[in-house]
Amino acid sequence: MKTEKQISQKVTIVGAFFDLLLGIGKIFVGQFYHSQALIVDGVHSLSDLITDFFVLIVSQYSHEGPDEDHPYGHQRIETLGTLFIGSILFATAGAFFYENLIELIKGPELVKPGNLVLWMALASVIVKELAYQYTHYWGKKINSRLLTANAWHSRTDAISSVVVLIGALMTQFGINRVDNIAAIIVALLIGKVGFEFVKTSFSELADTGLEKEKRDKAYEIILATDGVKGAHNFRTRWMGDKMYADVNVEVSPDISVSEGHQIAAWVSKRLIDEMPYIYDVTIHTDVEDDLDNHIHTKNVELTPLRTEVLTTLREKLTSPDVMDQAQRVLLKYNNENVTISLIFKESDYELHAQKLKQQWQEQLKTVSWFEKLEILVEK
Repeated sequence: MKTEKQISQKVTIVGAFFDLLLGIGKIFVGQFYHSQALIVDGVHSLSDLITDFFVLIVSQYSHEGPDEDHPYGHQRIETLGTLFIGSILFATAGAFFYENLIELIKGPELVKPGNLVLWMALASVIVKELAYQYTHYWGKKINSRLLTANAWHSRTDAISSVVVLIGALMTQFGINRVDNIAAIIVALLIGKVGFEFVKTSFSELADTGLEKEKRDKAYEIILATDGVKGAHNFRTRWMGDKMYADVNVEVSPDISVSEGHQIAAWVSKRLIDEMPYIYDVTIHTDVEDDLDNHIHTKNVELTPLRTEVLTTLREKLTSPDVMDQAQRVLLKYNNENVTISLIFKESDYELHAQKLKQQWQEQLKTVSWFEKLEILVEK
C-alpha cells in the first residue's frame, strides 16, 4: 500500500506532465496567432509546473515523522512551501496585470487570433478540469491541504482558459481589445489564488485556531462524553495538513486518577473520530473550571502539594502520632481549598481520631487552603 508521500508525488508528477504540455502549447499558439491572453494563460500553466515542483520537494520532507529536534513532525515545511508558491503567483499576476493594463490604455489594434487559439483554449479547459478532479480526489483521500490547494490551482487554470476562449470568440467577431481585457481577468484570477495561498499560510504560521462553528461542535462532543462535567480552554493549531488540539476537561474530584485518564482517552478518541482533521489531542483533567486562574503568570500562588500538606498537619495538630497511623491520606482539591480524608482500618487509632476530629478542625482553621477534615474507616 502506497504511503501518503508516494501518492502525493505520483499525483503531482501526472499533473506536472500535462502542465508542461499545455504551457508550451498555449505559449506557442498564442505567439504564432497573436493571442496575448493565451500567452498569459500558457505562463499560468507553467506556473502550475513551478507549484508542482515545489509540491514534490515539500512532500519529500513534510511527511517525515517526529524526531528529537522536531517533536511535532515536519508539517510546517508544507506551510512554508505554500507561502512561497503563493508569493510567486501573486507577483506574477501583478506583472501581467500591469503589462496588459498599459497595452489596453495605449489602445493598440489587436490582430484577430486564429481558430487554433479557440481549440487550444478548449483543450486546456478540459484537461485542467480533469487534472483538478484527479488531484482534488487524492488530496481529500489523504487529507493533504497542499495537494488540495494545488488541485484548485489547476481549476483556476481551467477558468482562465474559459476567459481566453471567450476573448478569442469575441475577437473573431471583430470586437477589439477583448483579448487584453481577458488577459487582465486571467491575471486577477492568478493573483486571487496566490493571495489565498499566502493568507492561509500566514494564518497557519500564526497558529490560528478553528472557526467558532467547529469549536462549538468540539465542545458538544466533549460534553457528551460520560463523566465530563465541563470543559474550557479548547485550543487548536494547524501543522501542515494536521491539526493539534488541547483542552481542559472537568471531572468529579471523587473519582480515581485512572478513571480520569480513561475519560480523557474517550474525549480524545471521540474528537479524532468525529472531526477527522484533528490529528492529536492533549487533555488536562480538572476538577473545576480554572480558566481564570492565571497559571501562566510568574509568582502565582497555588494550593500546596502533598508533602507540604502533611508537614502542616504534623505542625498544627495535637497527637500527630494518631494521624500517622492512617492507612491512607486522601487529598481533594476544590478551587483553592483542600479537603483532607484520613483513612483508617478499624482500630483504636480510628476511635482516637474521631475524638480528636473537632479539635483538629479548630487547629486547622488558620490554614488558608484548608476546607474540612474527614475521618473514614476502610474495612
